[in-house]
Amino acid sequence: MTVANAAIRINLLTTKYAQSEPSIQADNIKTYIGKVVCQQQVVGCLSAWYTIEHMPGKIDRKIIDVISSRSLQIARRRKLYS
Repeated sequence: MTVANAAIRINLLTTKYAQSEPSIQADNIKTYIGKVVCQQQVVGCLSAWYTIEHMPGKIDRKIIDVISSRSLQIARRRKLYS
C-alpha cells in the first residue's frame, strides 16, 4: 500500500493552472491540498480547495493520510468483489 505525499499549493491564483482553469478564479480558490492514492497505479486523488490561504497543520495532514488510506482500502475491496 502506498499513499504518496500531499501536494500543497498556496497562492493558487498566481499559478499557470489558475490561468488555464476558469473555476479557480471564479471561485477565488487560494489554496489546494491534494493527495494521490495509489497501489502500483493511481486509484484517485483526495483534494481540498480553500478560498483562504491555508497551510494544513499536523492534525490536518494526519486526517488527510487516514482518509486517503481508507479510500485505498475501499478501492481494493471493490476490485476484489466486483
